[in-house]
Amino acid sequence: MSKKYLIIGSFYLVALFSFLSGMYVIMARVWPYEHVMTVRSFLIGEREEKKTVKEKIENDLGLKPSRLLETYNISDADRSNYRAIKIPDANKRRDAGLVYMSDNIERGLRLIYGALDTEGAMHGAILLDDSGNVIHQWKVTEDNQANTKRKDTNKYLHGLEVFPDGSMIFSFDGGGGLYRIDACGSRLWKIKGNFHHSVSNDGASAVWAWRNHDMVKVDINTAEILRTINITALDKANSELGLFGIRQQDGESESNWAHDPHHPNDLEPLLPENAAGYPQFNVGDLLISFRSLNLVFVIDPVNLQVKWWRIGQWRRQHDPDWNRDGKLYVYDNNMHHGSSHIVQIDPITMKSHRVVEGSDFNFYSSHMGKLDITPNGSVLVTSPKQGRVFEVSSGGQKTFEFINQYNQSTDEVLVVTGAKFLPEDYFDENSFLRCR
Repeated sequence: MSKKYLIIGSFYLVALFSFLSGMYVIMARVWPYEHVMTVRSFLIGEREEKKTVKEKIENDLGLKPSRLLETYNISDADRSNYRAIKIPDANKRRDAGLVYMSDNIERGLRLIYGALDTEGAMHGAILLDDSGNVIHQWKVTEDNQANTKRKDTNKYLHGLEVFPDGSMIFSFDGGGGLYRIDACGSRLWKIKGNFHHSVSNDGASAVWAWRNHDMVKVDINTAEILRTINITALDKANSELGLFGIRQQDGESESNWAHDPHHPNDLEPLLPENAAGYPQFNVGDLLISFRSLNLVFVIDPVNLQVKWWRIGQWRRQHDPDWNRDGKLYVYDNNMHHGSSHIVQIDPITMKSHRVVEGSDFNFYSSHMGKLDITPNGSVLVTSPKQGRVFEVSSGGQKTFEFINQYNQSTDEVLVVTGAKFLPEDYFDENSFLRCR
């Protein structure tokens, strides 16, 4: 046998052995499976992540929070309407934020949370008074947890609920648990698990949250899991409706689930103070969003029966909300269509209209997003992919805006994932006193 054929044969055998070894590692999930998948995840990223390898490297080395940066342009003429707002303990590499307050702003507090890039924590929340001053700050981190697979610079603070004593319950998309901290940031409890997207107060002593594909009800004080509802159980309870299997792939004898067939991203119980506007529903009924199906629906949490549903008046939506006026409000991301909107729908007549027209406010966020309705009927909108929060009055005027500016010269902004409007007397008198 000639030397040339011997070399070719050797390369072939090495290649074949490498291929078969790789197949075995992947299928059997033995060493170095975890390392291989970590590298693969790093290079490819999430399905919807658009960051370059360079951006990922500088992010993961702590040089710049590139995975949490977006761009949003403000013209020089518009910029004159804003003033700088200093984020307490901000990292020196970031610029000050910007805030706009109109003379007609509704009196109250505004809680804003997301990537703030402060000393000691990438994520957190700030509380603004109606003059735009920061009156309290929470620093939120998971980096001090040994069992978390992703650093804070590679995930989003997404679900969050705050209470009158200044404590809050939160979770990270891509994180390792559900947490409660006090007003000063000290941990009160933790539940391990892949909690994501939303945390919603039930108005009594519990919150609802998503853990994987389970709806979980958690006692606020004890962290006891009071109830778990799986999507499979929900599907079985409504088998005659055929609503949740729209994205199944059909075979000759059975149907199989496609990738991410539901993408649950919100569930909110009907609170007693809103119940009068919804005689067809009961206190505790759950308003749910399945992004992959463009579906918003309401269930009875006792028998899991769907009581109301709607598809088609929004696209890849987030954060449907109840309100005292008896209407439902939906954050219509309207993915791939250039503008996002806030849609109001009457659950009885099914008539809907846009209470915030995206093109009027240069508003577009393909992913994530939160809304909140104020007592006077204004809409507080979070646009994560633009790093901003803005408020639109019932008369259609912008009355407030916060821009989480990172670098003015490059139009870079840090992602903001949520905002809540709170009454001026929401917090207990001494909630923050011991933190100062």
